[in-house]
Amino acid sequence: MNDPEPESIKLTALQPGPIRHESLSLELLDQVQAVYDLIGPFLGTTLERFELNLMRDSDPEQEVAIWYSITAAWISYHDKYLGAALLTDDEEEKLIAALIAISTGANDINRFGVPEPVGQLLLNCYDQLGAECPQIEQIRKLGMPGAWDRIRYRKTLIGKPERKSLPSKHLKRCASSSCHRSEI
Repeated sequence: MNDPEPESIKLTALQPGPIRHESLSLELLDQVQAVYDLIGPFLGTTLERFELNLMRDSDPEQEVAIWYSITAAWISYHDKYLGAALLTDDEEEKLIAALIAISTGANDINRFGVPEPVGQLLLNCYDQLGAECPQIEQIRKLGMPGAWDRIRYRKTLIGKPERKSLPSKHLKRCASSSCHRSEI
């Protein structure tokens, strides 16, 4: 059986969905802040817009869990293949875009917007997330080596407050694979 081709629509025709949640819990806002502190500079949006988009989501907790997975895979890629060094902002944006695609279940590495070998490595990093995910633990630790220190240093240079830790309750949910792409 052949799947129908996806229907093309004009991006200008897209409208934001309604706000489904008047607010997000303080715990969830803390988690959103932690994710944004790490990958926010490469998302092309403000923290406020990021939070607003989560308020539109039918299940913001699950969406944040997915963002935790994206962030953990991003850290894993940097630690394993870049010696925890950051790339240019443009290259980092492409990595994040590829990880977002991967989080939706995409696996055609030729469509990720990054070179094929990079796409395969990102896919591997995302797929290796699971019950034991040291990258998620790294997000949570103060003073961890690697990407977190560089991000904290960068935030200090541009005058934004540094993130000290993440609440562990939601991290355990994410690390237990409840937000793993193969289960979405």
